[in-house]
Amino acid sequence: MEGVRQRRKAKPPEVLVDFQSWNFAIENIAFKKVFLWHGDQDRIISPALAHLLGQGLPQCTAIFYPDDGHISLIANHAQDILKAMRS
Repeated sequence: MEGVRQRRKAKPPEVLVDFQSWNFAIENIAFKKVFLWHGDQDRIISPALAHLLGQGLPQCTAIFYPDDGHISLIANHAQDILKAMRS
């Protein structure tokens, strides 16, 4: 949580580091399976960015939970996530 606390005080140039180019194309990531779970109520990581990531990753199974946020997603759906990871 310390990182979140400090981020609130970050100056704009420091915050922009999060949005710089990754220097690779996500379309070129080669895995047999990629899973992405995200809560649409997340206030730490933008749901819009997660949706874009899910669309761009090849072989991605993206599941979005409209009523969950950053922590509640894991608390409410851990069993489903672990089951998918075992498959």
